[in-house]
Amino acid sequence: MKIRVKLIIAFMSLMIVGAVVGVIGLWGVLQVAQANQALLKHQVRNLVLSNTLEASFLSVQVNSRDLVAAETPAERSDFLANVQKSLGAFTQALQSFSQNTVTPEEKQLYEELKTTFSAYNSDVARALELVQESKPKQAESLILGPQKLLAQKIYAAAQKLTESQQQSAQAGSEQTQALTKFVLTFLIVILLAAFVLSFFVGIILARSIALPMKNLVKVAGDVASGELGTHFPEGLSKRSDELGQLGRSMSKMLESLKENVSLALRVSEELGLVSRDLQSNMSQTGAAVNHIVTSVDKVGRFVLDQSASVTETTATSEQIVKNLESLDNLIADQSANVTQSSASIEQMLSNIQSVNTNMKKLGQAFSQLVQFSDEGRKKLDGVLTVIREVANHSEKLQEANSVINSIAAQTNLLAMNAAIEAAHAGDAGKGFSVVADEIRKLAEISSTQSRQIAGDVKTMQAQIQTATGVSSEADEAFRSILEQLDILGRLEHEITSAMDEQNEGSKQVLVATEQITAITSQVRNNSAEMLVGSRAIHGEMSKLLTVTEEVRQNVGEIQDETNSIHSVVLQIEGLSVQNAEAADKLQKRMEVFRLS
Repeated sequence: MKIRVKLIIAFMSLMIVGAVVGVIGLWGVLQVAQANQALLKHQVRNLVLSNTLEASFLSVQVNSRDLVAAETPAERSDFLANVQKSLGAFTQALQSFSQNTVTPEEKQLYEELKTTFSAYNSDVARALELVQESKPKQAESLILGPQKLLAQKIYAAAQKLTESQQQSAQAGSEQTQALTKFVLTFLIVILLAAFVLSFFVGIILARSIALPMKNLVKVAGDVASGELGTHFPEGLSKRSDELGQLGRSMSKMLESLKENVSLALRVSEELGLVSRDLQSNMSQTGAAVNHIVTSVDKVGRFVLDQSASVTETTATSEQIVKNLESLDNLIADQSANVTQSSASIEQMLSNIQSVNTNMKKLGQAFSQLVQFSDEGRKKLDGVLTVIREVANHSEKLQEANSVINSIAAQTNLLAMNAAIEAAHAGDAGKGFSVVADEIRKLAEISSTQSRQIAGDVKTMQAQIQTATGVSSEADEAFRSILEQLDILGRLEHEITSAMDEQNEGSKQVLVATEQITAITSQVRNNSAEMLVGSRAIHGEMSKLLTVTEEVRQNVGEIQDETNSIHSVVLQIEGLSVQNAEAADKLQKRMEVFRLS
């Protein structure tokens, strides 16, 4: 059986025993705790109820006596309420007591107490009625007489009931103690059994594990002291558990160790020979490395001088590139300014042409305006002639209206004469009288209309005179406009001539500007080519500087590496000496091992 299986079985047995002990102990503790809790709860409840009974009953007695001795109705009312309250508290406590009575004796005592209190309660009720009927003497004799005896019985019954419950609680406590002793005894027995089981398991494990381990320790001690010819016990190598596997593995390890030690002995001898040869070769290598270090130092100095020259040349080329860049920027600015000037001149030329075109249109407009103004003046003269003719006709109309007004007056006069004659004629002239009246009305209407027409004609004549004046003023204004338009026409002609001259000059300036732009562009291209060439030179110089710096760094690294190699060679030379000494020591140490 494997050691792992044995240990698992042993530990599982101990765990099972421990679990059983724990479960039983927990069960016992829970039982004891529940019993103690129930007992404590019962005792506390009984104590509280007993105290409540005694206190409430004592309060009933005291308040009853105070009620009998009270002199005023207010005091009686207060004591009466206190008595009723105390009776209620006693009754409630008595009912609660009934729930805690367990034994037949307690039930009998409770019934006696209940019966006695019922009689006492009846006497108290009777005493209260006597007090309310204002018979304090009778109430006092009742309280001090029969009620006193009943009170003594109640006290005695309550004390007996309390003692009985205390005895029940003591019996429960004894049962709890017995349960506790049983649990402790059972736990002790289980623990003793677990101890005995653990003891036997330990003995079995010691015999199956400790003894083989002791043999393995002995073999390991022999190997540590250099005795490689030791042998393992046969029983240990035949075991099927882990110790047997360990024994067989150590046996194989011992055989392998023998072979390795034998090989190490041969190698240590060869190592001694090689170490002496290495020491001789390292002396020669040290001399060669010293010569290399000297040569590398010379190369390093040459490279430093070259690096300084290249750095100075690179700085000079960089300054040249900066100057060319500045020149290129200036040429670019000049080219931009020339281009902008050319564009401005073209824009100005375009504006001049536009203004010239507009001036020509303005000349045409002036010509048309002069023509229209002349035509307007002529038409205004025609209007003035028409207005004058209308004025002449209005005068004739006024004359005709005067004639109509005169005719209307004469007609009115004739109508009046006809009416008079009709009146003289009597009935024969009535019809003529009506006609004469109508004629008179028509004459009056004609006279009214004539007066209105006369007013309208006068108004029209006044407006005609106003229009005549305005037309004359307009004619004068047209003449002034024509004169100013003539002046503007001459000015427009002069401006057009000046704009033509400016247009020709702007064209010449534009041609010169285009030539400057072409020259500037050619200069800019040449400058750009110079800048590109300078940048290429500067780039190559930068690369040369980088390469020189890398060469300098590489030479420095070579110097460092050469110095390191020199140091390493010195160290190896020292180590070769130490290696030879160590080989001698190793050979002496290997002589400790005995292979047979």
